[in-house]
Amino acid sequence: KEDAQEIYSGIQATDFWKANNGSDHSLEFLSALYQGTWFSIEGLPGVVQAESGSLAGTTLADLLFTLSVSRNFREIRKDLRRHNLSPKADLDSLENIFNFKLSDLKDLPSFRFYDISFVDDCVFPIVSTANDLIRFATLAVQIVEKQFRRHGLELNFSRGKTELLVILHG
Repeated sequence: KEDAQEIYSGIQATDFWKANNGSDHSLEFLSALYQGTWFSIEGLPGVVQAESGSLAGTTLADLLFTLSVSRNFREIRKDLRRHNLSPKADLDSLENIFNFKLSDLKDLPSFRFYDISFVDDCVFPIVSTANDLIRFATLAVQIVEKQFRRHGLELNFSRGKTELLVILHG
């Protein structure tokens, strides 16, 4: 919650925009996006006029949301690295996982793993042996859930939402 408030407060300040070469015209335009805003709640009639904030569904709202969520993802990546769950694998662990002597290969392939995010959807890959899979996956979900809570967000554990995708090899 504090991070989102800090980001929104900082962006609302004209100093931020001027320091980043924002023109007077763009400042006026962005200010207008904050006036007369409203929101609705599904199942309730009418709309609520907001005292502050951008109109939902606008480009500015999407950019601000993405900026605030990206801070959360950075913290998740740091925690995963701290617990040795970062998306990397050394040669020994890959040989163990794939049950194949990779050092015997003439042209050793490069193994790179990336986490992927699009707005509030994200993937955090981990590499594990079968013996450690449940422990590593549990810890990874705990880290993600803790960071989401810390930032005032709640993971959706409904079917088709927060999931573990296991790819077995060997």
